[in-house]
Order: sequence, then structure tokens, then C-alpha cells
Amino acid sequence: MDDRGRLAVSSIGFWLEQMARRGIAAGDVLAGTGLDAEQVRGVFRGAPEHYRTVIANMLRLTGDPRLGIALGANFGISDFGLLGYTSLSSASVRQSREVIQRYQSLDDSVLAVRSSADATHWRVELEERFALGELLPFAVEEWVSRILALGEALTGRAFPVLRMQLAYPRPARITDYRRRFACPLVFDAATTVIDFDPGRLDDPIALANEAVFTLCERHCRLAATRIASDHSLTARIRGALLAGNGEFPGLDGMAGRFGTTARTLARELMREGTSYQRLVDDARRTLACEHLQLGRLTPKQIGFLLGYRDVGNFRRAFRRWTGHTVAEFRARHAAQTP
Repeated sequence: MDDRGRLAVSSIGFWLEQMARRGIAAGDVLAGTGLDAEQVRGVFRGAPEHYRTVIANMLRLTGDPRLGIALGANFGISDFGLLGYTSLSSASVRQSREVIQRYQSLDDSVLAVRSSADATHWRVELEERFALGELLPFAVEEWVSRILALGEALTGRAFPVLRMQLAYPRPARITDYRRRFACPLVFDAATTVIDFDPGRLDDPIALANEAVFTLCERHCRLAATRIASDHSLTARIRGALLAGNGEFPGLDGMAGRFGTTARTLARELMREGTSYQRLVDDARRTLACEHLQLGRLTPKQIGFLLGYRDVGNFRRAFRRWTGHTVAEFRARHAAQTP
């Protein structure tokens, strides 16, 4: 196994282990991805379609719509890789939080995490790194459940959630939510926000060790640098699109930027389980949501920035991406903004 596999979180590798314990073969979990178990060993950073397909397969194979909660609860310190051991040697939950936030590149979660904390609040906003659609509940459930498992492992006592604001419809049954999260729930929100108890930030870590922490934190920096140098073509193109100030070149234009041909670029993206058009759509969706949350531009202006000459086409695309109309998205965001 690649030695870096012990340094970073590998979600698909973890999922394969968990499914194996349930008697489900790796080939069935990876069906439709073009991947095999050997390929996802070590530090594996797949394309969006790899993660979407594996999650959908797991939900279908287990028949458990709340599978994310169970998998998150089984996520141990070792599954967090180097981040887990650095957290375990931290002086407090606050220091552990800071390390996890600083080295997010060591976690291949399908969710981007934005955390803020002070004496009165500890709030985490979760955002899709790429479009998840109906798979979003799984991603959120697993992330929150595994944070609870980590918090309990670090402090030796239950780690509660104060409130969950969720950007998807209420499931038919929420018994598992109440059992695992035991907090007020708000569904159909504009954004997903999880509130934790700020008083727990100063909880001491049972196995705190300053010398070990210093060593582990240094290895986090080294591992993050190594992983950054190994970014997939998918990640590099996504970064270029998001940083392009609303410019979305065609396949030929993007290929030229990467010093290759359109045919080669398309073939490489297909090998990574995605396509250039899918990446463009994911980038447009991300930017559209950001502009709507800021509230400074009209839908027509946002559509124009994203390359839509007709605001009606932008509105239809936005609904296809998010399942909400522009007006619904803005209303929900306004209702949830303090």
C-alpha cells in the first residue's frame, strides 16, 4: 500500500472496508466507476462521478437510506489518518478544530467545510464540493456523525450537536436523526449549517502531548504539500474554472491552457469519471449560489456573469442544479440569515 494512505482520509477506501464488513464485495461497490480496489488504495482523490456512483451503489446495495449516520459513527481516529493522530495529541478541542480546518486537503470529504467560533457560537457551514443532488443527505449525515465520533474519542464524553439546519427536504422517517443527533432540526434551508456548543472548545484532550502534536503537525504540512502536487486533472480544471472570474472557455480553450488537445483532455477527464461540461456546470452552480447568498446582484446579472445571455436559461439551469428556483433559494437563505 502507498505509505501516504496512512496520512490522509480516503473516503472510498473507508467505504469499501465498511461494506466488506457487511458482506458486500468491492467490485459491487465500485460498479460503474471504472475503478478497482487496488486503484483506491493510498491517497486516492477521485473525480466527482466516482464519489457519486459509489455512494449511490452503497445506498442501493444496503437498502439503508440513513447509511451515512451508521458509517460516520464507525469512523475512528485511524480513519482520519494523520489528522486523527494530530487531533489526539492536541491540547484541546479548539486546537484540534484549528488543525482539521487548516489541513482540509488531507480529508477528501465531498463537502467543503467553513467553520467559525467565538465565545457565543461554534458554527459549521457545509457546502457541496460538486453537485450531489439526492445524495446530499448521505454526505451531511456521515460528516456530522463522524465528527460526533471523533469528539467523543478525543474527550471521552458525548459530543452533542445544538442544532442542524439542512439544505434538503425532511426524510420520510427521522428516527435515526433523533437518536444520533438529538437536536432541533430545520429542513429545506438555503444552506446546511451545524451548530455545536462553543463551551466544548476548551475541553482538554485526554492524550494531549505537545511534543507529539508538534511532530504530527509538521507531518500534516508535508503531507498536504505532497497531495497538492498530485492533484488530478479534474481538480486542476475545477480550480481554474472557479478562479476564472466568470470565464468558461470551451473545451479547446481549456485544453490550450493545459498544453494539450481537446481530444486528449476529454479522454483524460473520462478516465477520471467526469466530463468538461460537468465540471463547467458544477463551477457555475457553485458561483451562482455564492452570488445569490451575497445578494448584491440580480439574477439577470448573475446569469450574464456565468455566460447566460437569457436569464430564463439561467433560472432553468439553476433549478436543475439545486432543485430550487432562484427565488426559493434566496428566500430560504434570507430566512436563515441572522
